Amino acid sequence: MEETLPHLLNNVLFIVFPVLFYFIFLNEEDTARQTRTFSKFAIFLLIALCLTMFFPAEYSDAFIYDLRIVPILMAILYGSRLSGLSLILVMLFYTLLFQHSEFYVYLGNYTVAFILLLWIKPRYIKADRFKRFIIVTLFYLAIAITRGVFLIHTGQVQQLPLLVILSLITWFTILAVQLLIENMDKQTRLKRELQHNEKVDAVSQLAASVTHEVKNPLTTVKGFLQILHEKDYLSDKDKSYLRLSIDELERAESIIQNYLSLSKPQKDPYGIVDISSVLQNLIKLLATYQQNIQLVTAVEPDLTVKGIKHEVQQVLLNIIKNGMEAMRDHPGQLYIKAMRRDSDVVITIKDQGKGIAKNDLKRIGEPYFTTKKNGTGLGMSVSFEIVKRMGGRITVHSELGYGTIFTIELPLTNL
Repeated sequence: MEETLPHLLNNVLFIVFPVLFYFIFLNEEDTARQTRTFSKFAIFLLIALCLTMFFPAEYSDAFIYDLRIVPILMAILYGSRLSGLSLILVMLFYTLLFQHSEFYVYLGNYTVAFILLLWIKPRYIKADRFKRFIIVTLFYLAIAITRGVFLIHTGQVQQLPLLVILSLITWFTILAVQLLIENMDKQTRLKRELQHNEKVDAVSQLAASVTHEVKNPLTTVKGFLQILHEKDYLSDKDKSYLRLSIDELERAESIIQNYLSLSKPQKDPYGIVDISSVLQNLIKLLATYQQNIQLVTAVEPDLTVKGIKHEVQQVLLNIIKNGMEAMRDHPGQLYIKAMRRDSDVVITIKDQGKGIAKNDLKRIGEPYFTTKKNGTGLGMSVSFEIVKRMGGRITVHSELGYGTIFTIELPLTNL
C-alpha cells in the first residue's frame, strides 16, 4: 500500500502540471477548445493521459490503477467531442498493445462513459459551478460503485479499502483540475471583458464630447432640406438629390444616436417588456424587408423581462437585420425562436448566411469592429451593452459557409 500511493500521487502531478502549463503559457480561446479536434488543450491532455498510463500505480500483478479517466473526462466536458473520442482511441490502442487482456473491458466501459458524457455535456455547460461539481461527483461515484461491485463479485473484497483510497484521490484530482479550468477560464473572461470595457469607455468619452455639438446643426440642416423637398418648383432630379441628402443625414443621426447609447445609459426607468409581443411586431415589420428570405418563427407567449422597450427593440432589430443582410447573396431561411429556459428568456436568431471567420468571431461586439463594407461597428456594441445592463448576455456561434447563431439570454420576470 505504501509503495502504491507515491505512484498514484505522481499520476496526479502528471495531470495537473500539463493543464497548469497550458493555461499559464498557451491558453487559447474557449471556442477553439470546443471546436478543434487537436487544440492545444487536447494535446496537453493527451500528454497527461500517456504519462498516467506509462507510469501506473501497481498494487499487485492483478491490480494496476491509474488516473486515465481524468484527462478523458476533461477532454469531453471542456473540449470538443472529437478530442475526447481521440483520447479514448489512444487509450484503447495502448490497452490493446500492453494490456490486451483488459481491452474489451475498457472498450465497453469507455463506450458507455463516452455516450453518457455526451448526454451530460449540454446540461453541464449550462450549469453553474456548484451543479458542475455535483455532476462530476455523481458521475465518478457511479464508476467507483461499479468497481466495488466488480471486486465483490470476483471475490477480491480485501482490495475494497484500497479502492476507496484510490477513488478518493481520483475524485480529488477531478475536482482540482475542474476548479483549475473553471478559474482560469473565469480570469480569461474577466480580462476580455476588461479590455472591452476600456474600449467602450474610450468611445464614451469621445461620444460625450462631440455628439451634442454635431447633432444640433444636423437637425437644423435636415429640417431646411425637408422644407425645400416639399417645394413644387423643384425638378424631380433636384428632389432626388434632396431626398438622398436627407437619407444620409438620417444615417448620420442614427450613428450619433448609437454613440449616445454607448456614452451613457438611458435614464428611462426599467419596466416590464413583453418579448413575445416585441418579436411578433418586428417579424411583421421585417417580413417585407427581404423577399427572398423566409422567416421561420417559434415564439412562446408571455415572455417578459425588465428593461426599456425601445432598447430591446433596438437589440433585436440590429441582430435580425444583420442576419438578413448576411443572407442577401445567400437566400434561405432565418430562424427566430424565443422560449423559457429555467429562469431565463432565451432568444435564438439563426441565419443561413456566409458566416463569420473565427478570428472575427471573438471581436463581435467591440466598438468600431464590423464585417460590413458600410458598417460603423457601433450597432452590435450598443446591443451588447444594452443586454449587459439588463443582466443578460449574448453568445455568438458561426461557421463560414453555414451561417451564424446569436443567442440572447435575459432574466425572466413574472408579471
